[in-house]
Amino acid sequence: MVIGSRIRKRLLLAFTAACIAILLAQTIIRQLWILPTFEAMTKQNDRIDIQRVESQLQQEIDALSKMVFDSSAWDTMYVAAYERDTQWFNDDYVIADALQRLDVNGWYLYDTQANIIGGGSFNNDYLTYSPKILETSHLLKENDLIVLSDDIANSQSALVHKVRFITIDKSPVLTIAYNVT
Repeated sequence: MVIGSRIRKRLLLAFTAACIAILLAQTIIRQLWILPTFEAMTKQNDRIDIQRVESQLQQEIDALSKMVFDSSAWDTMYVAAYERDTQWFNDDYVIADALQRLDVNGWYLYDTQANIIGGGSFNNDYLTYSPKILETSHLLKENDLIVLSDDIANSQSALVHKVRFITIDKSPVLTIAYNVT
């Protein structure tokens, strides 16, 4: 009986030691190999996601830039801007259905002193909306949202542009300004 009790104790001790050794080995493997691998994979996936978002934003900026230049190529727009024909812009140029198809919420034309010539904005339901920051001269200047005479004079290039990310009514907004006419 005494021999059986010793063997049981030794077996129980050996089993406990084996369990502890296996648990310790698993912990070391997890800490030194599995967790760092998962962390590296997470960082790589985050980097890929950031690149994807950056690419999508760049595509949107490029599309909006092309839209600005496509629109500025027409003599009618140039004449309307020169004559400050606000009604023409509001009737023929800033059309909710057209902007909605382009996935744009607003379109404005300013002079180089930050005075609005024409344009307008729409909310996400494409109902008329007037964001104060885009329709007030001093707010445009304070937030550096448009190209002013000084920007053109100080630029090395004939083309000056500004891309800004702002918040309007707690929603992120991308603004793009060019000197096109």
